[in-house]
Amino acid sequence: MAGKTVDYLNTVEAFYDRWQKAVEDARAGAYSPRQLATDVAESWVDATYVALLPWSWIGQITIAKKPALPLLQFVVPPAKGDMTLVTSVAIPTGVTGAMAQNLTAAGGTKTIPSANVAPTLVVGSGHLIVSLKNLSTVPSTATADVYEGNVIGTPGTTPLARVQVIWPG
Repeated sequence: MAGKTVDYLNTVEAFYDRWQKAVEDARAGAYSPRQLATDVAESWVDATYVALLPWSWIGQITIAKKPALPLLQFVVPPAKGDMTLVTSVAIPTGVTGAMAQNLTAAGGTKTIPSANVAPTLVVGSGHLIVSLKNLSTVPSTATADVYEGNVIGTPGTTPLARVQVIWPG
């Protein structure tokens, strides 16, 4: 029961921290509509979890919180220069690095090779840095489309984040 109480308190604290950061970012003009949608969704997950937690205390249900994968979305301009995005991730026990999968378009026949996606996991801070590099070397078969793939924690096969690239062709 003590572990569940701590989990309850941590969830409530994360809820308030999330919205405090949202207010600070909004005041600085750095709060996007996408971040608002993410914060609202995470708040609903937290509220549902906190509402169901007492039922797990009395043994009626078993619940566990599993964080959603963050989405890193790149909109590549026609110049196709290198790009980098950073996000916070939940790092599973034992994961010390990250590797990218090929990014594929719907249908799976067009790909951006994983060699053009360079993920770096900063284990101490819980940040994932994903860079698109050498985009001029992407095969010409990668026509204008939306390409997606996961960044996987290593060792292992646990997805850490989802990468989406809007490719100009």
